[in-house]
Amino acid sequence: MTESKFNSPAEVLAFMFAGNATLTFRSLRTGAHFTYKIQKNDRGENFFAKVLTGPDNTSDFTYIGMIIGGVFKTTAKSKMRRGSLPVDALTWALAQFQKNVMPDQMEVWHTGRCGRCGRELTVPESVATGIGPDCAAQMGKEQVKLTTLPKETRLAEESYREKTFRGVDPATQTYGRQRLTVDQELDQMVEARIASYRTEQPENFYQDGMLNLEEALAVARNKFRKELEQDDRYLGSKFGELEAEQERAAYRRIHDEAHTK
Repeated sequence: MTESKFNSPAEVLAFMFAGNATLTFRSLRTGAHFTYKIQKNDRGENFFAKVLTGPDNTSDFTYIGMIIGGVFKTTAKSKMRRGSLPVDALTWALAQFQKNVMPDQMEVWHTGRCGRCGRELTVPESVATGIGPDCAAQMGKEQVKLTTLPKETRLAEESYREKTFRGVDPATQTYGRQRLTVDQELDQMVEARIASYRTEQPENFYQDGMLNLEEALAVARNKFRKELEQDDRYLGSKFGELEAEQERAAYRRIHDEAHTK
């Protein structure tokens, strides 16, 4: 299944109110995330809102309220109230989207299933919007058209990325510092977390004196490595930023070369 990140408030709202949407809000500041299911009621006027509260990401959803006229409200049957993080996050984010604002410190993802019918998406254009082609047609929405770069541009970009990945400076064709592997990058993040954990929570780090330093380090490394390995989006964002940086540099270089010929 192919997940995808939304880039604009309009995309988020179109997906949320398609009728049977599952989407995830993720804080870039804290890493906290909530997965919501937004479903149209039988009369097609308002929407039920639920949040994932258990390990089964298909059935462990808890009802938290209704979206009426584009505004989230709790009801008598809501299992969570104002002041709970899932409720406050949805209320705040929805208000931002309605103002055509995409919060800088938030990512919004869909799960790779159509927001209207719930079927798995496989066509790249559908993955980009979260709505399948048949459902988009029934909703009166045009399917997005993905652009394709000219062959020369793609080859130049791939060459640039390959060189920078191997640590080559494309301007001088010389090797600089070798880029860290995924495991090396992961190890650095783990050690950084351990250093903070050991300083800020020494009693937990040493488990109230039950572990010596070597044992405590082994336990902490195992704990934080598992956490990071299970958080694919955290790692993906780290390496995605690097790839995006490379792509921007490639485009700038290609653009400059085209205007100097």
